[in-house]
Amino acid sequence: MAKRKKRLRVKEGKDSGKNPSRFMIYLMIAAMLFSGFYMLRWGGPEKENKSLPSMETYDVRQVGNASILTSVRDIGTEIVAEINTPLSFETIRDIQNTSLDGLKRITLEVGNPVFYESAIEGRTYLLLRFTFDELDDNRTNSVKNILNSKLGTNNYELLRGCMGSLPVNISGPGTDRVYFPCGFDTEKDDYFRIFLLKKTKDGLFEGTIGFVEKKIGIGPVIDADVVNITNILAQGIIESDFYPERLYRINTSDMEILPPRVLINKTLKDEILEEIDSLPGVDVRTEDNKTIISFNSSHENITRILEIENIPYKLETGYLALTLPENTSVSFINYTLNEARISNITFEKTGSVSLPEEVIIDGKLVTIPNNDRFNALLKIDTEIDDRINVSLNSLEYGDQIFIVGAEEI
Repeated sequence: MAKRKKRLRVKEGKDSGKNPSRFMIYLMIAAMLFSGFYMLRWGGPEKENKSLPSMETYDVRQVGNASILTSVRDIGTEIVAEINTPLSFETIRDIQNTSLDGLKRITLEVGNPVFYESAIEGRTYLLLRFTFDELDDNRTNSVKNILNSKLGTNNYELLRGCMGSLPVNISGPGTDRVYFPCGFDTEKDDYFRIFLLKKTKDGLFEGTIGFVEKKIGIGPVIDADVVNITNILAQGIIESDFYPERLYRINTSDMEILPPRVLINKTLKDEILEEIDSLPGVDVRTEDNKTIISFNSSHENITRILEIENIPYKLETGYLALTLPENTSVSFINYTLNEARISNITFEKTGSVSLPEEVIIDGKLVTIPNNDRFNALLKIDTEIDDRINVSLNSLEYGDQIFIVGAEEI
């Protein structure tokens, strides 16, 4: 609105001589009114539409009170800069006038805009979307160089443009999908939790846009952080005669021994049973018309008696498992088990890991209980604070899936 200029009259005579500075004050006020020192907050786009660069502005609000699950349906040939600072109209025009190989268009989209005299910011979001015919590293780096020169390196985040599937239509047919900025490592069929925003203009629905809360891993193999180590677990196979007395030198909180067994699919005559049962280190029992001979020695004598009587049998190897303190010497345990004639010895650690709260198993969203300290079986060289890959063990009951264990792979 034009301002009326008052004609300044200066009285002559003794009045003008008494206050010569008043004329200079009026001059300074007039200069301020028409200079850059007098700044006005700009009221909005309707006042100076001709000065606005090209942009899409929307009123936006969140749909619901929580994030929702979406899966990536498509990844476009678009680079998205999420801006975290106001942009001057001059900067916007400079960027939009950029010419790059394969560049089709540059779109500025603002959610809940705030206009200033010569700038704009997004109260909710401000995006610069660079759409190409196809993308490669050179074009991505070109966009990055432009933004660095115009905005600085800390005032934006560079992302891709993704299209995701929604569980329900938001506002009628065709609204079962949502556009959202995603990381450069995103792949098709990845899952995310996003905050879904509804866009309106002049009260009319204009679509949706989403912003990532977190990525949801797809199991059964996912990342985990080791938070605690409790014990060492030693396991081995007992193929034949062994020396259990040598195992008692080991400091262990739990020892499980299953001796090797000879299995016979019938009941033996009493005299044969008595002959075998009299051998050292042998235990014989019969059940369900079967004979089971457990032993820690006398293997050759047992099989010799059975072969003389032409009795078919099957040898079943035994098993040893030890639970040891976390600071146990693995080399000492390995030496002792070899002395006891335990073979195929393996060492693992037991502990707990930090897992994400949710994971996708067989296309279903599954919540992991006690995810911050979930029990896991770890490799022997794993330490606290290591980031590892674990395979989740799950149990399906009806249409529900439960996570029951984890093992480092």
